[in-house]
Amino acid sequence: MNQKPIESLKGIGEKTGKLFQKIGVDTIEDLLEYYPRAYDTYEDPSPIAEIKPDSVMTVAGMLERTPDVKRYSRVQVVTAVLRDGSGTMQLIWYNMPYLHATLKAGMRAVFRGKVIKKSGRLIMEQPEVYTAEAYGEIIHSMQPVYGQTKGLSNKTIVRAQKQALSARLIIRDYLPADLRRKHELAEYNFAIEHIHFPSDRKELLFARKTGL
Repeated sequence: MNQKPIESLKGIGEKTGKLFQKIGVDTIEDLLEYYPRAYDTYEDPSPIAEIKPDSVMTVAGMLERTPDVKRYSRVQVVTAVLRDGSGTMQLIWYNMPYLHATLKAGMRAVFRGKVIKKSGRLIMEQPEVYTAEAYGEIIHSMQPVYGQTKGLSNKTIVRAQKQALSARLIIRDYLPADLRRKHELAEYNFAIEHIHFPSDRKELLFARKTGL
């Protein structure tokens, strides 16, 4: 199973498979050994009044109106205004016009993105959008960030990794259990899963102690 081509995973066709090849991933085994370069920790939403520029932050609130869509040359810009109990802030997306149909006035959601300061105003650029329930499932968790190439997003790699971990052939770890306990070494199959998706930093550090 582990030697099957990356295209054997659901949702990965020839085009996406070639993108994976650009990052050195041809098989499921290659994907499992394609480790995150960093991790994102999803924090509690902050009040808008406490948002700071030049950082990735999370806010929750209600959209004041349906987003506007404007075209500037070849760029389509979607803008919206989010309100919570402490104030308002502008949200902006580039070349994502479909959001006009999915984000509506009065909608409550959680938004996470980089905050910049422009013309004296704080603006959140290209925020990800979550329902409160969906964000609650990942809050405080460590989400992997992989090396990417143009056309291959982190989300696509994450989805593929989850499939690969579910479909992989379990590899027997021949290290004696007493020796593993003595040196506090993680079992290989535990390590491969929790290096990609650790629940916290302590678990990540333990998983890395196999020498992966």
